[in-house]
Amino acid sequence: MLRLYSASWCGACTKARAFLKKKGIAFVEKDVEKEPSARSEIAAAAKRAGIDPSRLSGVPIIVIGDRVLMGFDPERVMRLLRR
Repeated sequence: MLRLYSASWCGACTKARAFLKKKGIAFVEKDVEKEPSARSEIAAAAKRAGIDPSRLSGVPIIVIGDRVLMGFDPERVMRLLRR
């Protein structure tokens, strides 16, 4: 399951959301400003991926399996979903 961590004011988050919906990709979205648990989920995902959570900043953050992506790169998202 793909998880999209976003914020309401984020233009890249809006693009990511629209892309996922257009492609029919199931995802769970969490707003990092409205859902207190979102930041701890991101930190846990980063640790599982071998990434220092302090290196993650901004939104969107996309989690696909054990991969954590900062920013929105549609081609990379599609590559990771094909694995």
